[in-house]
Amino acid sequence: MPRSTQNLKKLIFDTLVADSTLQTLLGGSGKIKHSTPLQLAEYPCVVYGIIGETDTPYDEDRSAAIARTRLSIQVFSTSDSSSQSDQIEDRVYAILHGKQLSSATVIAYSLYRVSRNPVYEPEFKVWRIEARYDLVSVGK
Repeated sequence: MPRSTQNLKKLIFDTLVADSTLQTLLGGSGKIKHSTPLQLAEYPCVVYGIIGETDTPYDEDRSAAIARTRLSIQVFSTSDSSSQSDQIEDRVYAILHGKQLSSATVIAYSLYRVSRNPVYEPEFKVWRIEARYDLVSVGK
């Protein structure tokens, strides 16, 4: 089956949503999004997105649809300190880092965090942590 970016996004979303500890840290459901929140977001929240994909240059069997992907996971919080955003990002790390994820349509291997960048956004009074993960995926 050919690689599908939508299937990979759904796998990441389903994995994050299924974690009850993460849902508790976020204060309920509906706070994991595939878009960038600004003023209208309900904080705290997690925003994920694929920011880069590269087909494997040695993928001789194109039907396997092997790809290297860079994933961005951003945590936003309006807490007075960075502790809430740190706890949420720590939980996302526990869910994703070093894991293999699988669904009926895609497998994600070698999922590793490659960077973590915490910042305070004074314009919006929001703590933001962007963590980037690299992974290799294959369509089933």
